[in-house]
Amino acid sequence: MTVKITYPHAEKKKMQRQDVIRWAKWPFLLAAAACVIVNIAIGFPAWCLISNWSLWMVWSFLISPALVEYNRISLWICFITHSSILLLIIDTVFPSGWSAAAVPIVDFGGLVIASILFFTDLERQKQNMMPMLLLLISCFILFASGALLKRMNWEVTVMGAFAAALLAVCLVVLKKGFAREIIKRFHTR
Repeated sequence: MTVKITYPHAEKKKMQRQDVIRWAKWPFLLAAAACVIVNIAIGFPAWCLISNWSLWMVWSFLISPALVEYNRISLWICFITHSSILLLIIDTVFPSGWSAAAVPIVDFGGLVIASILFFTDLERQKQNMMPMLLLLISCFILFASGALLKRMNWEVTVMGAFAAALLAVCLVVLKKGFAREIIKRFHTR
């Protein structure tokens, strides 16, 4: 008597997110380490800071994005924040002073697009008010640091004025919803 054993055909497994992260982790770490080693061997300037921050941006947006705040406003604001930091690192490594004008322009553009994303779908985006508020606060900090350092140029002034106007519009449009969202985010009970 012959027993015919039949097993279902093994399907090809799709590459899961964890597999991509596991396989991509090592090339990214090797590239970051190689940049540091080559930079140390060559000497100053510390361009490895620029390349490693760029690697971090690619990793955090393409390979392993944060899934907790995975919405269009949060992703956009995170991209603007990372880009501003990269511009500051570039200007620190290769000092020329252009970041004093470039970062406020990038932040202003980020505020404009974030406000468009926020107000075009206000009912669903109310819960995403916190990333918007954090971008507004960072713009106010940039504005205040420009005022304290007496380096107020038109870019910083326009960005600070737009951030203040946007905060006022949020307060007027959301009314009690603004306070309710803040309380929900910082509720400790």
